[in-house]
Amino acid sequence: MGNTKREVLIWRDFVHDRVESTRLSLWRLGFAPKYPRDKIFDALHRFYEEMGISAYVAYETLGDFDLLLRLWIPKLYLLEEVELRLRQTLEGCNLYGINFIGCRTDVHHAETPCDADLAVQAVLSLEDDQVRAINEYNAAQYGTVEAIDRVLYRGEPAQNLPEISRPPGVDELLRVGALMSIPLDKRGIRFFVIFDHPRQPFRPETRDLTLQKLRDKCREIEDTWTIRMLEPGDQPQISIYEGNGTMSDFIVMARAPHGCFHEFVHDVVMGLRAVDLDVLFEMRPYTHVIADRMFSDFQETRSVPDGFEHVDERTVNQEEGETLEFKATLTSNIRSYMAVGKVERNPDRVDDVVRAVCGLLNSPRAGLLVIGVLEVRREIDKRTEPLSYLQELTDKFGYAFDPADIPDVPNAVVGIELEIEGGLFKDRDQYVGFLRDTLRSRIEPVPLPWIRIEVVSVSGRSVCAIATRPADIWFYARTGQDGRESFFVREAASTRAYTGMESDLYKRAHPRGEPG
Repeated sequence: MGNTKREVLIWRDFVHDRVESTRLSLWRLGFAPKYPRDKIFDALHRFYEEMGISAYVAYETLGDFDLLLRLWIPKLYLLEEVELRLRQTLEGCNLYGINFIGCRTDVHHAETPCDADLAVQAVLSLEDDQVRAINEYNAAQYGTVEAIDRVLYRGEPAQNLPEISRPPGVDELLRVGALMSIPLDKRGIRFFVIFDHPRQPFRPETRDLTLQKLRDKCREIEDTWTIRMLEPGDQPQISIYEGNGTMSDFIVMARAPHGCFHEFVHDVVMGLRAVDLDVLFEMRPYTHVIADRMFSDFQETRSVPDGFEHVDERTVNQEEGETLEFKATLTSNIRSYMAVGKVERNPDRVDDVVRAVCGLLNSPRAGLLVIGVLEVRREIDKRTEPLSYLQELTDKFGYAFDPADIPDVPNAVVGIELEIEGGLFKDRDQYVGFLRDTLRSRIEPVPLPWIRIEVVSVSGRSVCAIATRPADIWFYARTGQDGRESFFVREAASTRAYTGMESDLYKRAHPRGEPG
């Protein structure tokens, strides 16, 4: 099909887990008496957007269930919560059956051995534009699926397919194992096998032994068929998923070589039966067929900041919350400036910024801190003459307000110019350098891979925006004269230090790191 490689690029499990703070789950959905396909997929797209799911695959299947979904779900959600949201979203779509498995990929046909730590470092070193280019490449490739089908099954000429070039850096990411290439132009019917839950609970060692038996049998079958196939690139593909949920404990997904469906499925299913799971644990295998097209719906993107063009007048006039915070200054006290007109360093203000960034980093969601914005509503609550204070803001910063709006007046953009023109920094580069060095030295571990700092213009002045994204680790900040290390958490519209059991409960509610 021309020189373009027909593929989509899938980020490895550890990239989603450690960089995106999401976990893999598979969902089986059934609809009756009718299957309103367009309505279902429209509802699922709303569900993905509401839940922050940016990597998903939908397979349409034959049998008792109609869809198999492969979703990377943010770790802040329990799967029971997700099931409830799915039921609510699909209300009116004739949903009658749903079950799930929260899982990990034990074997994937496209994966190569790699050093996960090195691969993650390669991912963290990517520029945002590189990540966006890979997102766009996947979308463009998936957009050709129907045309590829027409080439494979209707004999249309392949030269009608568009040329799509891999973005720079992809080959290196494939080499280090951060990405996997999934071909779109391989014929062969896809299917998956699930098992009854064992009639007796698995002990950890029994579960590991069972998984090893499945792994060995699948590799044996795959090796046998790879030798048999004469056509290059037409080897069978088998993947294994292991986990817990209402669906199964193990799932085997496979693609039969073209023209060999019945024989290959027979070998797989009979081979899995030969493992004797049905005898030892009463775990009968069940086979479900997926349509010949690889995906019915697909998206594989990594979240990156959209740039800071969205930090505008509307942004700075929002109320603070769990993911948004404002600071008037980085190193000085705005109240001293308003009182006596002096810009002087105050270490407490630096501590405030360090605490805020640490709290946002420990949040289960992406966050934003904007420095150079004064929360006027909070300030006038403490003033006996709010109108006089607002007029002073107008004189000093060009603040615009309507007296009729008191107390619901807008926030004031004081800008980082206050501290630069006040002599604390010579220019914005020194300002940003000081901020970056402070966060690097005061937050452990070094948070820079999970934050982005940029100066943007709002209302004719400059503000410093710090965007954070969830990590697979927890962060601690050193503040105060003693430099004691503390665990900070964003709680509603404030940042608090959690200690002892409070800290333990928070971490348990928002797990990070490798899934158990």
